[in-house]
Amino acid sequence: MRDFDRDISDLADESGLITRRKLITYLARLFPEDSEQRLDWRINSLKKIGLLSSAGRGIYRIENLAVSDLKIDGMKGGFLRLSDIREPSELTSVSGTAQSLQKMGMISRVAKGVFSTEVKPTYLPSISAELKDLWISLAEEFPYLGICLTDTYWINSFISQQAAGRRFVIETEKGAEESVFDFLSVGYDGVLLKPSERDMRLYGSGLPELLIVKNLVAQSPVTSVDDVPISSLEKILVDVFCDEQVYDYIQGDMTVELFEQAFERFAIDQSVLRRYASRRGRWRRIRKFVTDNIGEVWVL
Repeated sequence: MRDFDRDISDLADESGLITRRKLITYLARLFPEDSEQRLDWRINSLKKIGLLSSAGRGIYRIENLAVSDLKIDGMKGGFLRLSDIREPSELTSVSGTAQSLQKMGMISRVAKGVFSTEVKPTYLPSISAELKDLWISLAEEFPYLGICLTDTYWINSFISQQAAGRRFVIETEKGAEESVFDFLSVGYDGVLLKPSERDMRLYGSGLPELLIVKNLVAQSPVTSVDDVPISSLEKILVDVFCDEQVYDYIQGDMTVELFEQAFERFAIDQSVLRRYASRRGRWRRIRKFVTDNIGEVWVL
């Protein structure tokens, strides 16, 4: 998703002209840590690739918003691979330009050092009142504990067969799961601690709402929406593939549908997915699963 709520073309007049002041303000919103000198460097890099041209003192013209027509070294077949650039100075220049274009929503990062001209939105699910309340209670009780939440209702938007029950997965730092379980058991019904397949079958099936407490894998790709720490889409995909006891209702064709819809509709950072899947010992299996059922989508 774009990090700024206006396209650069919206800032220009009918002739495609934009003042330096507006351009600097626009870029400063995208890169708040940049100095004015660095922002000027970004303007010059955009001129170099043909996106902008000088139209007078302190005035620029927007020349081209079609990324495929821009003069970007290393761009081939809709992908920009920084690994193809051997000259260090050129690599620094292209990397900075790619960062600018990504922030402007013109290219998307699909893996470390790999960008695509096909731009898809970042998956940011809505946070329900129930999940928000759950997070507030956990944050108040465990203010310094690393926690990640997942609402299985999010997965319903990817699959045609909807789950009847709802599950909240609460992942915590190793060693704190029992404390979190004890705390939640006081205020909620249907709380399970690191359930096995048998536990899910005996105590989890048929419940309209279930809370599952488990360990958070170190360096998990956690993001945040409305200040609530939640699983990224890459993490959700890997977890569904790995945690069959938690996601026992999403198997077979439903897993295929989930991955298909995720890759088709949203930006997937393949480096993030691979790193997390590798930590869980499933990268090769997931790579083969996607290739066999979706096609060759990997750029790694």
